[in-house]
Amino acid sequence: MDNELQHLLNEYFEPTAKKLDINEMFRLVEQVLEELPALAEADKSQAPVEAAEEEALEITLPIMRISEKMWGKEGSEDREILQNLLSRIVEHGTTLKDKIERIDQFLKSPPHTEDISEILTNIVLLDTLTNIMLHFNASAAGLTFEGFLSALLSGQQIKAGTAGIQDLIDNDKNPISLKLLTEKPGDVHGSYRDLVDHFVDPASAETGAQRSKPTYVDPETGETVENPYYVGKAGTGGQMTYVVCLKSFREKEAEKALTDEKEEHIWFFQFDFTAKTFFDSLVTNAHNANLLLLPESIIDPEAAAPAEQEAFDPISPEQLKTLYSGAIPAGLLSDEAPKTTAGTRAAYTKIINVYGADYAREVLDGAKLIPVPGNPKKNVLVGPDDQPIAFKTLPPGDPRIKKVGARAYTQTIKDKKAGTETQVQWLDYKTSTKLLQDALAEDEGKFWALIAQTSGYTGAVRTKEGSATQFVISSKYYRPKKWEEDGFGFIGVLDVGKAAVTNLAQKYANILNQQIFDMFKKVQILSQQINGYFIGGDKGKALEAATTAGELKSGAEEYHKQDTEQQQAMAAKE
Repeated sequence: MDNELQHLLNEYFEPTAKKLDINEMFRLVEQVLEELPALAEADKSQAPVEAAEEEALEITLPIMRISEKMWGKEGSEDREILQNLLSRIVEHGTTLKDKIERIDQFLKSPPHTEDISEILTNIVLLDTLTNIMLHFNASAAGLTFEGFLSALLSGQQIKAGTAGIQDLIDNDKNPISLKLLTEKPGDVHGSYRDLVDHFVDPASAETGAQRSKPTYVDPETGETVENPYYVGKAGTGGQMTYVVCLKSFREKEAEKALTDEKEEHIWFFQFDFTAKTFFDSLVTNAHNANLLLLPESIIDPEAAAPAEQEAFDPISPEQLKTLYSGAIPAGLLSDEAPKTTAGTRAAYTKIINVYGADYAREVLDGAKLIPVPGNPKKNVLVGPDDQPIAFKTLPPGDPRIKKVGARAYTQTIKDKKAGTETQVQWLDYKTSTKLLQDALAEDEGKFWALIAQTSGYTGAVRTKEGSATQFVISSKYYRPKKWEEDGFGFIGVLDVGKAAVTNLAQKYANILNQQIFDMFKKVQILSQQINGYFIGGDKGKALEAATTAGELKSGAEEYHKQDTEQQQAMAAKE
């Protein structure tokens, strides 16, 4: 198409004139956009042209070709276009948090600029993010968003199916896994084994090299070659970054939500998996109990801790009857005390029934009964500090919960040839997590060695859905956290949708003056005429396109001439 258009342009202009190729034409247009504010200042002495009040001026924005395959590829033309688009906004940011905040700051409080290129760049960026969500299904939108994020971090998108759990790597080869989810419930799912392999760092079956090694020695040639599966921060002491993006709209409602007048949002959260955060996050969800079981064979039966008693009842049935029932009214125990169930029969019963015996003993250590003021026949259960003992809700996957901590598994291994079955017993969840916690406190290498023997890594536990291999991290784990205080959690938010794009454009309506509208209108007309010729077959549109291109050329050269004269005049004064 470029060759045919070039032919039309060359035929239209005189042979002696300077040839106007496609790149030159658009270079001149871009140059004009940058120089228009200065020209408008120089043109103030001329009588302004007033547009009719009812005239609606519109800019036809350039539409980026959105490709889930090319944005994330370093060195590609698509990647270069996107990084040029992002460079003005994020050039000062170093972390993802910095860059998201920089974009959000521009959208919420645009800088006082008359740089037309910068304004249009940001409007196009916002419009592009909206289109990613609007025109792609969940899977494709996630891939495209990975490309966007990799460009934002000057990194590279990782092809699906390659080694590792990472979706992209940043400029320092550090791994990042991206989750683009709906706000509710916002739970993160992933491959337990793939995540563990990042830290266990097994040798590749293909090359024999670990992914933490940038190079390896080729056994056939003896040469040191680049490791194709290398990724930074792999192995013991390593790190895997998760970026979770929560949309304020569901996929099936995306079209209506993003074209409505209401602004929609994408919230960004980040947490970095290390040995500690890996363990802390997994034990908050009861689903993961099936993943963290250890084989009974790893401990010495004689040294195993005695099983906790089935029941722990430090208060006799007679004393239990004297405990205050229901909620204690505010001010009954002290002037400051609010209405509470702490210290009552309800709180004690929950502690005994819900908590494991070991934790119940810990909570009730030093407990005593004191009479309720004004009602000596009723008692309240208080601790050594004389404060009523309360039942507190634990995270659903906490091993201190009796029902969860007691979860165990008996594995049946069948040998069809021999016609035999072998029973393999796995430790209960409470015992397994205690061993893992002790190993983590002692040495990370020992911790990951134990993790590599867990039921989730070996795929031993079978559920109704099949082998238990997927971990789940509840949004309740990361959403309440703040980066500044906790080192992970919320890092920023971006507004998307038609309303957001419109609001941003309106903030710059006074800068995008009539001259800019006219220039873009001509570009739009030229595009339509070219399409009319090459797609519609209308030969008359070919000459119309050449005429419009000539007007663009003449206008651009005139503006350029005026600006050159102005610059020369300013230089002469200096």
